[in-house]
Amino acid sequence: MEFNGVMRINARFYLVLSLVFCWILCIIHSPIASAQDAKFFVGQWNCEAVGKQQEFTWEAEIVLDGRWLSGKTKVKGILLSIDYWRVESNGQPSFRRLFLSDGSFVETTTKHGWRKNKLRMQGLLQEKKRVIETRETLFWKDENTLEASIEQRKGSAWKSRGKEICRRQVMEKS
Repeated sequence: MEFNGVMRINARFYLVLSLVFCWILCIIHSPIASAQDAKFFVGQWNCEAVGKQQEFTWEAEIVLDGRWLSGKTKVKGILLSIDYWRVESNGQPSFRRLFLSDGSFVETTTKHGWRKNKLRMQGLLQEKKRVIETRETLFWKDENTLEASIEQRKGSAWKSRGKEICRRQVMEKS
């Protein structure tokens, strides 16, 4: 009888231990909880296009009852683009449409959401006379830093079109 009781206690202990271990692995292998959520992007970001000596800001907010993330990109105060990210019930972004001031737009989706520290969205860039398959991969570096890699398909291969680094503008506490 006691042997059975000890076995039950050990089984419960190992079950709880394995659940805690799985929970810890989930935390370790994914960005901070807020990065999983579209709310992570809310705020103003100072960005630079690596190697192009171009700086811009991206300001994002949650709109339409929390169902969309809206962002505005400005270069030297001039509006360059507006984008909308659909926010799913789990808080993850799944669809993005970016409208540029030249009349072109990009429409991308993600199948998997965040995978560890990476969010890949793929779709089409619609210009006036052509359509280009494109993808953007966001790399979460820390709570205030994102990197973006932009690629376009040329034939059967993906070619880099640029890299951006964005840092959250942190308001100083007064």
